[in-house]
Amino acid sequence: MGEHVLFFSLEQNRLEMDTKSLSQITAQRDRATAVSAMEIRCVKLDGADAGAIADYTAIAGKVSVVNAGIDFLVGYVEKYMKGNPGSNPVVVVDYLQIIPRRTPGRATKRRSTAS
Repeated sequence: MGEHVLFFSLEQNRLEMDTKSLSQITAQRDRATAVSAMEIRCVKLDGADAGAIADYTAIAGKVSVVNAGIDFLVGYVEKYMKGNPGSNPVVVVDYLQIIPRRTPGRATKRRSTAS
């Protein structure tokens, strides 16, 4: 849709994200000839996939994949928006629950109930 996207991934690297995106484009173009991300990583593309590659190349500059902690993520989004005036990026955090806490602290204790 032409929007800027910041994808903060704690599990997948840039190659995995790019090949999944490219795979999705091949499926959108023609499900019968779609190519999986694994096939793309194994270089099993043919001439028919050139259009999908061109489509992804056109949007790839607006997609950032970053592996980092919460303070870095917040700073990155702020800097990105300053560096791309007028952008209001879609921010995705993959596997948010494994981002380390900002400051170490005590875990919340459960209250026990007396019987």
